[in-house]
Amino acid sequence: FSCLYGKTLNVGRVQTPTLKMLVDRDAAIMNFKKEKYYHVRLMLPGAEAASAKICAADEAGKLKAACEASAAVCTSLTRENKTAIPPKLFDLTSLQREANRIYGYTAKQTFDLAQTLYEKKLLTYPRTDSNYITDDMAPKLEGLVKKVRFFDEASADELILTGLNIDTRVVNNAKVSDHHAILPTEYIDKAEKIELTKEEKAILDMVIRRFLAVLSQEYQYNETAVIFDVNGETFRCKYKVPVKLGWKRFYPG
Repeated sequence: FSCLYGKTLNVGRVQTPTLKMLVDRDAAIMNFKKEKYYHVRLMLPGAEAASAKICAADEAGKLKAACEASAAVCTSLTRENKTAIPPKLFDLTSLQREANRIYGYTAKQTFDLAQTLYEKKLLTYPRTDSNYITDDMAPKLEGLVKKVRFFDEASADELILTGLNIDTRVVNNAKVSDHHAILPTEYIDKAEKIELTKEEKAILDMVIRRFLAVLSQEYQYNETAVIFDVNGETFRCKYKVPVKLGWKRFYPG
């Protein structure tokens, strides 16, 4: 390649196939065409099971008719106890992503809103790439939780009662460089007296919600997977039953 193009080019066994993967993926995205498909669903007592994707409407119609005239037989039922650990604190990038996902804010909009909240002394410095705090900050967390009781008094009180879940997901000196993760400040209890725009309130809500969730216990749930057979056709359903909400109490729905 260097001889062919008259300059030094690095082409290796890692770079070349990696570049091909990127090119192939980009081509797949550019050439993607939506295709309509159908599911036949079984509306069963306490459950809803779906067939695999069916491309043709007439095939889906035939399967629907066959199901209406037949009995569904449960061929498999598995239940697992699972847990989901709390998320990490926000750095600027993760805050921007979440704000874009929920509200459609651009990265600049989110930064500007966080900066304004920082200037109003409600959030810590937003331009940070860290999701952690330092050891010396840990003893102050319970006091900070008490200051955000206005956000959700019952949940904040329960969090204090059960004990804050402070571990290496939260505290790590080595992963804090210039600035720690984005947190509500010690002045957060004065937020209700400060005039805020709808957008500022949205960002503040996200940071407080994440702060409380991070310090909560794991989310525990039962996941049940069921497979039904109707005339040789497979239908599947999966559902979760919460056992202990933990950090999920701050993210209902």
